Amino acid sequence: MKQKAIEQFFVVRVGKSGLTEGLLKQVNKHLKFRNIVKVKFLPAFMKDKDKKKVAQELADSIHAKVLRRVGFTVVLEKNVPKPPK
Repeated sequence: MKQKAIEQFFVVRVGKSGLTEGLLKQVNKHLKFRNIVKVKFLPAFMKDKDKKKVAQELADSIHAKVLRRVGFTVVLEKNVPKPPK
């Protein structure tokens, strides 16, 4: 199910400017409507940066979780709190 959803989600590209407030708003907006979003980082932005740390920083800043990380691409899922038992 998740694989099918991952293939049909919106893609956001992160350029030289990096994780700007406008980009974070855009990613957050798409997460609200689709629950999953793919973020592609340009190699120019990722130069001398740790991919894992940047992906986690992005996820933390928009309250999402990293579903998958491959190369310069990260798939984020809306972090929905579990209902109490």
